Parts: sequence; structure tokens; C-alpha cells
Amino acid sequence: MLAFDINWIAVIIAAVASMVVGFVYYLPQVMGARWQALMGRDMSGAGGAGMSYAMTAVAALVAAFVVAQFIHWADSYSLAGGAFLGAVGWLGFTATASFSDYVFSGRPWALFSIQNGYQLISFVVMGGIIGAMPPA
Repeated sequence: MLAFDINWIAVIIAAVASMVVGFVYYLPQVMGARWQALMGRDMSGAGGAGMSYAMTAVAALVAAFVVAQFIHWADSYSLAGGAFLGAVGWLGFTATASFSDYVFSGRPWALFSIQNGYQLISFVVMGGIIGAMPPA
């Protein structure tokens, strides 16, 4: 059953943090240039990116809400406990689902590593934030 007595401020902060992690992670100086090369994309003139960012923000809010559910159900309100549950959620759902996609798609494993590296960091950060901010 869904819990709505979670810290909604923590959920919003976690979603924003996920977006910030993505912004930094995909800078050309970090993983962005390699990601673009592996994807065969040139993002220098990324027109229409506003809608992509809006959809990503909604996805980050949903992910943060689900992480908050796991933390609530496990009653694991601490920075370390939340970060651990974020990592477990990533491993159990994100990594395994995308692994199957990569097995059959023939895409480079370096791309799997880059995209899942971001997801892992994002889920750990979201879990840590939500875990460190229990509901009042």
C-alpha cells in the first residue's frame, strides 16, 4: 500500500538532486562526450530540450516518490540506510531491466556502464536525501 505520510520536501529535493547529478554527469568533460559518441548524437544544438528536461523532471519525481516508499516500508530513515536502499532499488530494477535490453540490442557495453553509472549515483543520492529527512 502506498504511503503518503512521507516527507514531500525530501522527495522534491531528491528529484532536483537527481537532475543536478545528471546535469553534471553528462557534461562533456565528465561522461557527456563519450555518451554522445556512443549514441551517435551531437547535442551541441539540442533544440527542443525543454520538453525532454520537463519529462525527465517528472520521471525524477516519480523515482524519488518510489524510493521514499521503499525507505518508508523498510523504516530505514538514515543517510546510509536510504542510500543503501537506493542502490538496492537500482540493482533490482534499473540495472537488471536495462541489462536485458543491452543483451538483445547489441549496443556497446560502455554505453550500459555510462547510463547505469548515472542511474546508480542518482538513486543513491535520492535515497540518501530521503533517508536523512524522515517525515515529521
